Order: sequence, then structure tokens, then C-alpha cells
Amino acid sequence: MNKTTPYLLIGNIHDNQSKLIYGLLDHSGSWVVVPQYDKITPLVNFVGFHVIVNDFMGILDSLGQWMISPRYECLIQTCELRYFAASVQGKWGLLNEKEEWVIDPILQDIPFWVKKYEASQVEGEFLFCSNQQEYFGFQNSKGNWAIEPTFSYVNRLGFDNFGMCIAQVQGKFGFIDFQGHWIIPPRFNAVFTDNMLQIDFGFDALGYCTAQVGDRWGYINRSGEWVISPQFDSVLPFGSFNLAIVTQNDRVGVINTECQWVIAPEFKSINEIESIGFVTELLSGQEGLLSPTGEWIVSPVMDPDSIIFWSGPAVLTAAYQGQYGILSLQGDWLVQPTFAGLDMPSPDLPTGGMPILHQDSCACLVSLTGEVLFQSEPHERIEFCTSGAYRVTQGNVYGYINGQGQ
Repeated sequence: MNKTTPYLLIGNIHDNQSKLIYGLLDHSGSWVVVPQYDKITPLVNFVGFHVIVNDFMGILDSLGQWMISPRYECLIQTCELRYFAASVQGKWGLLNEKEEWVIDPILQDIPFWVKKYEASQVEGEFLFCSNQQEYFGFQNSKGNWAIEPTFSYVNRLGFDNFGMCIAQVQGKFGFIDFQGHWIIPPRFNAVFTDNMLQIDFGFDALGYCTAQVGDRWGYINRSGEWVISPQFDSVLPFGSFNLAIVTQNDRVGVINTECQWVIAPEFKSINEIESIGFVTELLSGQEGLLSPTGEWIVSPVMDPDSIIFWSGPAVLTAAYQGQYGILSLQGDWLVQPTFAGLDMPSPDLPTGGMPILHQDSCACLVSLTGEVLFQSEPHERIEFCTSGAYRVTQGNVYGYINGQGQ
């Protein structure tokens, strides 16, 4: 399967009965897949398209060819993107990208959080989280219980590369192995934070996991030993600089692996921009950007919640006294803050293209030199979409422009 962003764009028109039908366009505006389907939506990571036709579901690849034919009652992309949970006559199974059953449709539950393991580790190779009377365990590809449902919680992502999985019994968390035996006994109030799904099944790249005892947070290693004792109000995993954001006495700072302060705990909030620095909010609400060594890259004079990293052009947007502009990663203004507003893509789209700025009720696509590449008519919309394109809506119809405004 092509893992890159698809070249094709989703388009729809009305048929002769005024029903919306969907197809796929190339970047010249020509139909590659003529409008004929009830609905088309992009898959996660844009590796293809989910299609509904006559109440059945299928998958088109990123070139508009059928990867999985439209003959299933329901199709759901799993966390391992190469596999799809499929429903036939009310039973669930698992398909690969060649439309071969890797788990026959015999299951009552949706095998959504499914992971493939070495056959030497798990009978049947596949494991997926399932529940029975509100207790959780893991079933294998034969539908048998590989780990009996005796836990009040297990990590639906399954086991990490070290064969460890978060589990909970009687209100305490620990880690189990492939047989359901405890590697780290359940003695923690919690062993993850709100962004657990962004790290490796609980452990970060250093092999540390956030853990809580009582109301204090610290870090344990894969043996369950404290590497940083529980002393903080809250913690986040160690990030790209081997630094971690922690809260102490309601103030936020940054520590290293020796539990030394790199950025003193004197801020209202801190968010890491991977491999760049830390967006910090002063108690007054103003924002700035600090380097990993605690030096100001962007002075803390920006408006609250306004500093945003855009990965495609590798720039920052920020607002100063209510006006938006574009900054370099060195903190210099590339586009002066003269725009009244900024549009962000929806959460399922990356911030890979150029920002959409607003001026005089018009949406603008602006180059890094400040040139307006495209300006909409008043109250028209420019929206982010897949393929690095932008959708421009005029009344009830729309078209697409590229990153150069053409």
C-alpha cells in the first residue's frame, strides 16, 4: 500500500435526482473515479479512501483502485493501518490489504486495537483486546482467549516491543506479559498520562514510564524501579530533548533525567514542539518560545494560545496584540503580524501546508515573503484538505487551489 499522502482529491456533484454522489479528482480537475458512490472519506494517514456504495463498504487505494471490494456491512481501519476490521452477517473478522482474511469473521467484538506478534510469542500471531462482563483480556486470531478476561483495564494498543502491557486490577496498575503474568506488580494509582497514546505503550524512548503513588507523580523503569521519585503534581513523558515537562506547586517547568531543573517551574503552562523548543505561557497569559537550554527564541510577548508550529514550511504562526503573522524558527518575523485571524486544519489533518490568514473578511494564502498568493472574496472560505491542496468554497460550490494559489 502506498503510505504517502494520496494524489487524488474527493469531489461530489448532484445526480439527476439531486442526490450527492462522490468521486475522485486529480490535481488538474479531471475525474479519475467518476462520481457514483454514496460517500468517500480519506483513511487515517491518507493511505486510501473509505467508500460507501448501496449501504456496503469498501476501500479504494490512493490511486483510486479497489483495494477491498464494497461488499462488507462495515469496515474499520485498525491501529495497525494495514488491516481492516470487517463485518459479514453481524460477525467480525480482520482483512489485510490484499482482502485476505487473517481472522475469519467469527467474532462478536470489533478487533480494532489489533496487533501482530511473532508466532513464537502468541499462538495465532494476532492479539486483540476484548471484554467479557466488563473485564478485559486478549483473544487470538482463532477466537480463543490467549489472556483470560480478569482485568478491569488493559491497554488496547497491546504489548510493546519488550512484551509488556499495562493492566489494572482492584484499582491498581502494573504491567503483564504475553501469558498474563505480572512483570511489574499492580501497585500504582496510574502509569500513564493523558497523552499515553502518543508514546510507546506507556514507556518513552528512554524506557521510562510516568507513574503515580498517592497524589504524587514520578518515573519508573521497565523493572518497576523509581528512576525519579514521585514528587510532582503532574508529569509528561520525556520528549525529543530527553527533557520532561512537570508541574510542582501548580507551576510548570522542565527537568532532565537527573531531575534537575532546565526551565524553572514558574510558568502557567508549557508545551513541547518536538526538536525545536518549548512554548511557555507566563502567569500573565503571554506566550514565548524557549530553547532546550532555557534561552528565549521568541520573546514572551505573544498573545495566549497563539504560537503554533507548521511542519510543512517549518515556521511558526503567532499573534501579537491581536494581529497574526509568521515567524521563522529563529524567532524572526517572516510575515509581519498584520492579519486579523488564522485558520487551523481539522485535528485529522497535519499542519503541513501554508497557514490561512484573514484580512478584511477575506481568507488569504500568504508566502513566506509576505506575498498574498491567493485571496478569497469576502466571506468565502479556504479550507485545508489532503494532498497539500486547499478547497475554496464559493456559495454552494467549491474548487481546489495548490500551495502556490493556482
